[in-house]
Amino acid sequence: QDHTEFWGDVVGEWGANRKLDSAEECCMACQSHSPASPEEPDCNVWVYCGREAECKHQYRECWLKHLAWTGASKPNAGPHIPWTSGVVETGQHDSEQDLAAEENELNPNERAFHTVTTAQGSPTHWQMRIHYYWWKKRKAECQANGDCMMGGFTRLLHSGVKDDLMGEIPTFVANPLPKDTPTKGYVVLNRPYAFVQWMKQSPPPEKYILMSEPDHVFLKPIPNLMRGSRPAAFPFFYIEPAKKEFKPITEKFLGPMSRTQAEKIAPIGSSPTFIKTEDLARMAPEWMNMSIAIFNDPEANKAWGWVLEMYGFTLALSKLGIGPVDVHLKMMAQPPWDTEIEPYYIMHFTYGMDYTLDGVFTPGKYGQWRFDKRSYATRPIPRHMEPPPPGCKNHLVRKLITMFNEATDNIPGWDTYVKTFRP
Repeated sequence: QDHTEFWGDVVGEWGANRKLDSAEECCMACQSHSPASPEEPDCNVWVYCGREAECKHQYRECWLKHLAWTGASKPNAGPHIPWTSGVVETGQHDSEQDLAAEENELNPNERAFHTVTTAQGSPTHWQMRIHYYWWKKRKAECQANGDCMMGGFTRLLHSGVKDDLMGEIPTFVANPLPKDTPTKGYVVLNRPYAFVQWMKQSPPPEKYILMSEPDHVFLKPIPNLMRGSRPAAFPFFYIEPAKKEFKPITEKFLGPMSRTQAEKIAPIGSSPTFIKTEDLARMAPEWMNMSIAIFNDPEANKAWGWVLEMYGFTLALSKLGIGPVDVHLKMMAQPPWDTEIEPYYIMHFTYGMDYTLDGVFTPGKYGQWRFDKRSYATRPIPRHMEPPPPGCKNHLVRKLITMFNEATDNIPGWDTYVKTFRP
């Protein structure tokens, strides 16, 4: 891939010491690389700098690298990137997007899925209303197009208390974890416990489930991305159970394993994830118990922090042998780091978005124009939000504000809702 630089752990000598004459030679160097031991990673990614004027002192450098999941890493790419990159082999982690689906998997009646979105607390109240508005609109578009796989919807409310959205959004009310559970206020652990209750008391009729979150908005109708019984999920770069410093922690919960075995654990959390209903019913108790165990292990808690419940999910999948998992980078966009609307199905507005009045992106610095969902943790967003400055080149950020404004214009009584809402 031209104008592309893949990430990855360096294998062998540093690229500054490996000067080659072509990208082809670099590719062959990756293919012929022999690890010093079975526990050392092989080369499956290479990057080569062959543009003398742009590469400067890095001209002719060939770096050999290793990625546990080549399909889960978004490379640095664009016309300003002087590197050429390649993947030597993708092994067991091929995405189903690259493989033909079986004929019965294209039957919408057989592949219908139920969307479930978990929620608790005031920050998700307004998000949930907008999330459901766009889910309904995309399902209507899906049905109009024919062959629609989008089935029913459930809000999984894990506060234990009915709220004022019960009549607006289909909802299952789950209890939070008992007060004597050793979770020390980490409310995210209510999430897997809510799934345990839902799957026991009111499982959906569909054979498949899409697990989602309130800060997701649907950009277009989404099909069932699963291939057979393989879960399909968006990968997160910070979920690294096979990482050298994390592997001993992973082994605490799954037992001793080789590097290759550890790398088979998918770099995913519970959302957005497609999974068979029967598999979710089987793994929800393990996910809950695994997450609580990780929380109460000081080493694991310190290493995995606020995403420990995501580790609990993927480790539970691995322990029960559910998989392998297909990962889909194109399943979800995360502005402001992603900029284009296509080819994504979902937009995740979890990160702050900051720009000058000239539209210049200012990461890490409060912008003169900004949107951050945390600014609306105790109150809903207003109607008619100001769009980003004309110079802003991020189409997703602009699309998000447009989608917010459409939803708040069409959900009845939004102005009154903003004035009277109490967290």
